[in-house]
Amino acid sequence: MPIPSPNPNETADKFIQRCMSDEIMLSEYPDQSQRFAICSVSYDKEKMQLKNCDNTVNNAESTKP
Repeated sequence: MPIPSPNPNETADKFIQRCMSDEIMLSEYPDQSQRFAICSVSYDKEKMQLKNCDNTVNNAESTKP
């Protein structure tokens, strides 16, 4: 099943709390440490993708004539 993704402007703490209590995550990852690790990586990955996307847009705009 899909791992939750952070909502726009959702803080890490709020996302981790939501992800950790997600019913699917609880059933698929009953070990709290493993679930926390997966939620943390999911948050970091999503935020890194957004940051990279922003950098790409900013770089493209700065090279416009």
